Amino acid sequence: MSARPSRALGALTVSLFLALAACGGGGVKLDDLGDEFVEAACERQVRCGAYASMEACRNDVRAFLDNILASVEAGRINYDEGKARDCLDAFAGASCDRSAENAREEPAACGDTFTGTVPDGGTCYIGLDCVSGSCDVADCGQACCSGTCAATLAEVAIGGTCNNTTGPCVRGSFCDAQTTTCVALRAIGGACTSSSQCTYGAYCGEAGTCADAPNRGDACPDGVCADLGDRCSSTTTTCVALGRLGEACSEGFAGLFDCQAPLVCDQTSLQCANPPTAGQACLFFCAAGNFCNDQDVCEAQKANGAACDSDSECTSRYCDDTTSVCAEQPVCG
Repeated sequence: MSARPSRALGALTVSLFLALAACGGGGVKLDDLGDEFVEAACERQVRCGAYASMEACRNDVRAFLDNILASVEAGRINYDEGKARDCLDAFAGASCDRSAENAREEPAACGDTFTGTVPDGGTCYIGLDCVSGSCDVADCGQACCSGTCAATLAEVAIGGTCNNTTGPCVRGSFCDAQTTTCVALRAIGGACTSSSQCTYGAYCGEAGTCADAPNRGDACPDGVCADLGDRCSSTTTTCVALGRLGEACSEGFAGLFDCQAPLVCDQTSLQCANPPTAGQACLFFCAAGNFCNDQDVCEAQKANGAACDSDSECTSRYCDDTTSVCAEQPVCG
C-alpha cells in the first residue's frame, strides 16, 4: 500500500475501471463506458478527499478503451451491460481505506463484465481477448503486435502448490515464495514482505510484520496512511487529511504530496495552491494541458507529430516509442 495517492490518474486502464466506485442504475451501454468510467473514478477520488473537485479530476482522468471496443466489435470479447452495472454498484460503497477488503478485492460481477472468447493458443491482442485472461505478446518492433492466448489456469486453494506456471491463489490468500504454497493472509504480527500478504485492514510495516493500517488521527510511524485522502504528517507523525487550497504544507520534496490533487505546495508561502501554468516553474506537476519539462518549467502539451520523450508531453497522452512523436494511441486487431 502506497503512503501517497496518485497525483494524476492519467490514461487509466480497464482494470482500474473495474476497481473504482460508481453510482447509477440499469445497464452500462458500451458506447457510454468511457464517460461512466471517468465519473466513477472521480466520484471516489473526490469523495475520499484525494482530489479537490470533480472538474479537476476529470481533467486528469482519461479512459482509453478503444482496444477493448475494437475487440468487442471483432467478437474477441463479450460485454455484459448488466454485469458492468452490477460491478459498479458493488463498488459504490467501497471504503476509502485501501486496506479494506472491499477496496482490495474485485466483486464477482466485475470478472464477468468482459469475457474473452479466444481459446488457449488463439491469436490475441490484449488479455481480455482470451478465455484465460492472459495474452502472451512478443515485441515485434511495432505499435501493435499480435500474441497467443496463454493456457487457462484454475485458482489454487490454500495449501496448494503455486509458482509461475500455476494459477493465482484463491481470495484471502497469497503465494508464499519460500514454500511455493498458497497460504492465508497473515494476521497482525505475522511476517510479510508486502501489504498484499497481510489480512484486510492491515499493512506490511518497515519491520516486516503486518500491522493495523492507520486511519485519520492514528500514528503513522512508517509514513503510511490507509485512506486515499490522507497523508502522514511529518510534524505529528499522525494521519491527517490532504491539504485544501490555502492550507499549510511542508517545504521541499515532503510537501509534494501534502495537498489534494491537483494542488501543489507553493514553496514561497508553504500553502496548497493551484498548479503552475505554461512558463512557470514546476516541480513535477503542472496545470491541466501542460507538462513539467526537463528545465522544470511548465510547457503546453504537444500536438500529434511533435517530438516527445514521454506520454505526459502529448495532448493525446501517447508518445509513440518507435517514432518518438506524439500520436493517437493505436488500436490493435
